[in-house]
Amino acid sequence: MSIQSSSIRSIRQHGFFLIETMISFALMSIGLLVLAGMQISVSRNADVSKQRVEAMRLAQERIETMRSFTHIVATGSSAGSGATPLDPDRGGNARLAWSEMATGSDVRNPLESAQFSNTSFIRSWTVSGVVTDAMRPVSVTVAWTDRADAAQSVKLDTIISQSDPATVAALGFPLPNNTNLKLPKNRVLNIPVPAIDLGGGASAYQINSNLAVVFNNLTGNVVQKCSSTVTAATYASGAAGCTTYSAYIVAGYVSGSVDNANPPARPSGINTSQVSYSAPSEAISCSYSRAKDQVSGAVIVGSHYYLCVVPVAANTGTWSGTILLGGMPIVGSYKVCRFEYAGDPSDTTDTKNTRNIQPYVSVNASLDNQNYFLDSSIGAACPVIGGLQTILHQDCRLTNLARATSCPVTADNTPVG
Repeated sequence: MSIQSSSIRSIRQHGFFLIETMISFALMSIGLLVLAGMQISVSRNADVSKQRVEAMRLAQERIETMRSFTHIVATGSSAGSGATPLDPDRGGNARLAWSEMATGSDVRNPLESAQFSNTSFIRSWTVSGVVTDAMRPVSVTVAWTDRADAAQSVKLDTIISQSDPATVAALGFPLPNNTNLKLPKNRVLNIPVPAIDLGGGASAYQINSNLAVVFNNLTGNVVQKCSSTVTAATYASGAAGCTTYSAYIVAGYVSGSVDNANPPARPSGINTSQVSYSAPSEAISCSYSRAKDQVSGAVIVGSHYYLCVVPVAANTGTWSGTILLGGMPIVGSYKVCRFEYAGDPSDTTDTKNTRNIQPYVSVNASLDNQNYFLDSSIGAACPVIGGLQTILHQDCRLTNLARATSCPVTADNTPVG
């Protein structure tokens, strides 16, 4: 009887061990499944994080591409709408202009990415406002599908200012007597600061009581001339007598051994006898006076300022030649030296005209900071001013037998007809 009971207990114990083993295997299987799920989740999250970093990079790239515009208005060297320097599939040498910024989209292939992401990114951007706005909101969204077929996206918002890249370069231009750089007022730098805003992307500059010119704020080119004093009210009503007119300006400062007379007597004005232009039926008009701070109006002692309006044929007109300082003494040791600015070899849009390399050739835009220095030293060399070697422009010394031609006695400041 006791032997039978012992056998029964042994059988029961073996059955209990088998149940324990099965339970252990079940618990272990559940644990392994949980671990596997966690591993998949961690792997997916890591993958999404990597893709998110790449998406952020692509969004930032698009924003920086838009910020890197090289012109306010598209030129012949810039590509069509949407093309940018950072878009290899649209031309690596393309130049973007402010006026070309527009809403668009593209698809980024994983092979373009430094991270070699395992998905393609759809990048879209929205440019709000209009081209005449001083600032435009920009929104960039990059969307993709992760390996779990879930939609993912990142979005960046910013505001891009319409700041002409020329203002950055102009920081290195030496202005007379350490005067301040002219403020752009959200328009092309070569429009004189005193020019009044007329609204609608136009500004007016009064040359004299009978002549004012109206600029396009984006191009800096003259689009109208007016026969009386211009205000926003008289312009809007038509009382200013403004008519369509196509012209460019060329302007700058003269410093050094200039006099402080009013009006200036040395030099006395601008001579344009060596300038040819595409609208010969119209006369070039120049103003020449003591320089003034264009914000405060205070006279800048020892500096003059000139501005010439050169009429050209509408849309296609150009002008060429040499600008001379008129009324220069042809006795003594006076020399006119010009500031000739260095170019950027990497900038294919750079032209020698903007750098004041004369004679000018086929000028098709308004020019500013075409500056000169009047030197009274005996030698033939021109001085270094502000770290820049100036270039001999007019030799008015007695040793120059051709000084009467190089340094014309009278100024050519014929008013526009």
